[in-house]
Amino acid sequence: MLSSAKRYSEDCILLLCGYLYDCEDFEDVYDCACDKEEVLREFLELSCGIPSYDTLNRVFRCLVYSHLASLLVNWGKEIVGVLNQKRLIVEGKYVDANKFVIELLNPFNV
Repeated sequence: MLSSAKRYSEDCILLLCGYLYDCEDFEDVYDCACDKEEVLREFLELSCGIPSYDTLNRVFRCLVYSHLASLLVNWGKEIVGVLNQKRLIVEGKYVDANKFVIELLNPFNV
């Protein structure tokens, strides 16, 4: 079973994914997560399944900016490790993957 901190992190990632998928409310986030569950399980444990929209709402209300920023920075660092020495195509141009991810994280003062 996941620790409460790990579960909180997973819930935050689900909320972020919902935002990126243009979900309008917590029910949309839940529906989207259910639709994308197979893909989400590639990088999240989800040992308790997809949290209900009520749970996602409670997590969002308790969200602390510094916790979210820390989560995103750590997640970004993991991505940088995976992308080490790789190149991405962004807006039709080849870019160094590490540089691209670091620029994305710049607002969080990495």
